[in-house]
Amino acid sequence: MILAVDWQGTDLTGALASEKLNGCRVEWDGECFWTRSGNRVNAPAWFTKGLPKCRINGEIHCGRGTGSRNDNTGYKVAMTAVVHGGDWFKATDNGTQIRFTALYMPDIKGSWADKQRIVKYAIENCPHADAIETRKIKSAKHFAAMLKELHAVNAEGAMFLTKGNGLPGRTGELVRFKF
Repeated sequence: MILAVDWQGTDLTGALASEKLNGCRVEWDGECFWTRSGNRVNAPAWFTKGLPKCRINGEIHCGRGTGSRNDNTGYKVAMTAVVHGGDWFKATDNGTQIRFTALYMPDIKGSWADKQRIVKYAIENCPHADAIETRKIKSAKHFAAMLKELHAVNAEGAMFLTKGNGLPGRTGELVRFKF
C-alpha cells in the first residue's frame, strides 16, 4: 500500500489532492479485505456484495465529522467493525453507515487517472463502496482554498499524490495534511 508522510510545508502545486478519510486502510484481494498488518477483516457478505475479483486498496470508514475536532465516533465505529468484528450496521451519531472507499487498483498499469477511472468502473455495482475523488492543485491559493473547504465540512484532512506513479511504501509520493 502507498503510505503517506506528513506535509512539511512544501509546494504541492501539480499534486493530485483528495480528502483524507478517517478509518482503517485495507486491501480487497477479490475475496476478502486485509489490513495493512495482514489481518483478515471479517466483513459481512452484504458489505462486499458487488466488489470485483481483483485487488483494490482503500479505506473502510464512516464518513466525515469523525476527525480530531470531535469525539472520533466514526473512526471508532469503523475500527470496531474491522478489527474486533463489531456491528457493521451501526451508524455514527450523524447517521453515517460504514463504507468502503476505493483509492486505487495496484495491479493496473498506467497513470493515477487511469487507475481511478478503472476502479470507479469496477465498484459501480457495490452499494457500500465508492471511489475517492481527486483534483489537481493549481496553485498555493488553490491549496489553501481546498483545505478551508475540507475543514468546513469536518474532514480529517487532505492527501496529496505528488507524483503519478503511486509506488507502494512511504516514498514521499503521498503527503498527508491533518486538521
